[in-house]
Amino acid sequence: MQIKQLLTLVATVLLAAPALFAQNLAGTGTDWPDLFTTVPPSEVTRVYDEPAALRQENVYFSESVLNGADQRTPVEHPIEINLFAGVSFIADRVSTTTMVNDGYVVYFSLRGGSSEDYAAFSVVGDAMSGQVRSGHDLYSVRHVGTGELTISEVDELALELCGGAIDPLGGIGGLPGKGAQGGGGARGMISETIDLLIVYTSNASSANGGEDGMASLTNLSVFLCNTAYANSDCVQRVNLVGTRQVLTYVQSGDQSTDLSRLRSTTDGHMDEVHGWRDEYGADYVSLFISGYGTGVGYVMRTESAAFASDAFNVCRDTYAAV
Repeated sequence: MQIKQLLTLVATVLLAAPALFAQNLAGTGTDWPDLFTTVPPSEVTRVYDEPAALRQENVYFSESVLNGADQRTPVEHPIEINLFAGVSFIADRVSTTTMVNDGYVVYFSLRGGSSEDYAAFSVVGDAMSGQVRSGHDLYSVRHVGTGELTISEVDELALELCGGAIDPLGGIGGLPGKGAQGGGGARGMISETIDLLIVYTSNASSANGGEDGMASLTNLSVFLCNTAYANSDCVQRVNLVGTRQVLTYVQSGDQSTDLSRLRSTTDGHMDEVHGWRDEYGADYVSLFISGYGTGVGYVMRTESAAFASDAFNVCRDTYAAV
């Protein structure tokens, strides 16, 4: 090999070395600023109730590292997502999506992973909710209050089965719709967009660190739902039109009871939700609860706008973005 060619090869390797070095340190850390900083044990407020957690740790997050405002990791620069000691990922920003409640979601691809590996972080105020998927490994990030988060490694095999889909007349059916106005036009059975109103109990609000924590979780849930639709080449999308807390409702302890109460307009339980639904022009209403259940809802067997009176479901907060 001629001297000139050898020098060119050496220069090429040296220029590529920083990027290669960063990727190779994906499991051990880089010298980039941390996305997460561990909360000292004496300062931990509480740990998020994730029933399928294999391990958990409370952290604070750097919003400037997340959104690219930190000059050391600008938007075009990858970041290190440091979850636990020895568990971190080098990630590239794919998109930043504006959501309701003055929130946004940053979506990342993970270097060295498959096209199905990702990280998504939803921010509202000082609250963040997130999810990281790498192969068979799943990690959740949930807000517990005042910017404090719990990272959980989730054992998916320990997750309970979905509560099921209920046809009001018996059996299993398809998808809902309602001829309402909202989100930019008439909604009905031919629409590819479902306008969704999410309401939540005081228990769910407390579990997720308050209003901003719930807003970040609901935004994440809808974002991941739409991402799944896109990845499956589905034209359907969910449009989150609003979120509201049901202040006076006391959780029943049974998700099917909660669902029945949510649907009823005159039983004295959450009756105000139906007015909110009209106000927001929502096709579908979802109730987020905390502490029990998984999720349950009514489905439509025969395509009809008459299903509007049954277009309700209940979702446990820990299952909202799984």
